Amino acid sequence: MSLSSECPASLKTPDRDSLIRIISELTTRILNLEEENKELKNLIQAMKDEIRRLKGEKGRPTIKPSLPDNPPAAKKQQRSKKWKKSAKTITRRVRLPISKELLPEDARYKGTRRIVIQDLRIEPDNVEFELERYYSARERKTYESRLPPGYEGSSFGPGIRHLVLALHYQARMPQKLLQTFLLGMGVRISEGEVAFLLVISAARFQAEHEAACRAGVQKHGYQHIDDTGARLQGKNGTTIVTGNESFVAYRTGNYKNRLAALRALWRTDMLCYSLDEDAIAYVKRKLPHTTLDTILRRFKTHVYSDGREFEEKVLGHPSILRFNPQALRYVREAAAITAFRASDPTKRLVCDDANQFKGLTVLSFPQIPLHNNPCELDVREKVLQRKIRNCHRSTAGARASDLFLGLMGTCRKNKISYWKFLKDRIYQTHTIPELQKIIASSPPRASPTATSY
Repeated sequence: MSLSSECPASLKTPDRDSLIRIISELTTRILNLEEENKELKNLIQAMKDEIRRLKGEKGRPTIKPSLPDNPPAAKKQQRSKKWKKSAKTITRRVRLPISKELLPEDARYKGTRRIVIQDLRIEPDNVEFELERYYSARERKTYESRLPPGYEGSSFGPGIRHLVLALHYQARMPQKLLQTFLLGMGVRISEGEVAFLLVISAARFQAEHEAACRAGVQKHGYQHIDDTGARLQGKNGTTIVTGNESFVAYRTGNYKNRLAALRALWRTDMLCYSLDEDAIAYVKRKLPHTTLDTILRRFKTHVYSDGREFEEKVLGHPSILRFNPQALRYVREAAAITAFRASDPTKRLVCDDANQFKGLTVLSFPQIPLHNNPCELDVREKVLQRKIRNCHRSTAGARASDLFLGLMGTCRKNKISYWKFLKDRIYQTHTIPELQKIIASSPPRASPTATSY
């Protein structure tokens, strides 16, 4: 008996036509699956690009196929498009005559050709002022002429102060290299005097930066917030970054908690405290098995503008002192959050899921960004500064660094040259309007997007 006669009919080898038909069907199915797979990949990529667009990022680039070289006519047309240097600001003009001895006898004048060359001049400018003085015997008083704007209050002129601030913060040059650079230029200055210029210059900029932050919050009604590590006086600390599409502010401190985040959002050292039903509910959620919420109802509807007053009248009350420090911390947080929500125009906060930011406000407005990319990009500048300088040796130095980096980010977001801004304020020419006025008068953007350095 043969093998084929023992097998059932269904297992016998099909004929040639059946094989061709099966192969054709399988080929068609494979082509259909490949086409469907390609469409699904394109759909997934389009969804990823849309998510990146909503986050303010760039989607997958569209790579065009390579094209043949342009014809000679197109190349000639491309060469004709030149960057016009004449659009640059001209500070002086110099006419260069040609020596008549080099010209032949038949040479005729054909006009001039203009070339614009960009250059900088950084050189010492030591000025000795002679101040006229008069003495009044009747009033027993001496009258003296005043120094020009920008020269008072320091033995270093506005040019050095302007250069030190710009190179230290915008060019990220450390203090030691700044001193070496200035010594090479002929300026007699010590490293301590460089540090003093960086710290003492912050006083005249503080009020304008705070006003710009208030104007940005008032205009947009929301803030971004994020944090990064810092070193302050040899100890680990935190820098909290706040801002929106019009401003950025930094605040470096020793702590990373809700009270530190509120100080950064409020941009102040002194927090206000207030107790209402929301604050009591906050404490109840944190401590569900205590009677602390019942005791706190005695102190409702009163605003404590000073932390010492709140400590004495509320936390120092005998009925509250018996609770542990953790419970007292929850009371501080609840009262500070309540006062912040009642007095600050920030009703919307964009942040990540860090614990110190939870509970400050609720994100329920569709017109604000669905991401925290602008604040994360602002954090990068502080990270770079930390890698260069490692540690702030004093609180005043940390505050000065926070201030000038915040001003630099605010100028960038409002398309203002930081170099020109510093020069305008130090020389007191006031050709650039105040930052709060620029923010208030700027047109609103259609949708906030991430800004990069």
